[in-house]
Amino acid sequence: MTTSKKVIKFQRIQNKRLLDILERVELDKPILMHDKLQTIWDNSKFVNHHAIKKELDSLKHKRQLVNHAQQEAYNKCLDFLFKREYRFYADHKKPVKSLVHEKEREFMECLRLIIQSGYAL
Repeated sequence: MTTSKKVIKFQRIQNKRLLDILERVELDKPILMHDKLQTIWDNSKFVNHHAIKKELDSLKHKRQLVNHAQQEAYNKCLDFLFKREYRFYADHKKPVKSLVHEKEREFMECLRLIIQSGYAL
């Protein structure tokens, strides 16, 4: 591979990463706006900016914890799908590894996008 091809490949990778970051920021806007509005309207007792910022940081942290738990559950589902086996004692002596069906793959892809976007299920 020539140097120019390596540079082009590296640029494509970096462009993909940048587009993913921009998409993530765009998807995060509604969540962040909802948290801000909820904090401002529901908690009119806050007078200073520090208290509001602290409350928003607390909501963000809670959402991150929920999102992390969802990611772990998603990974467990993936492990199950790839490690599951069917046992046919009459036909086979050994368990038969099952394949991931197309509908399962589509469902897991949708679930991945939802979790990656930061939405709580």
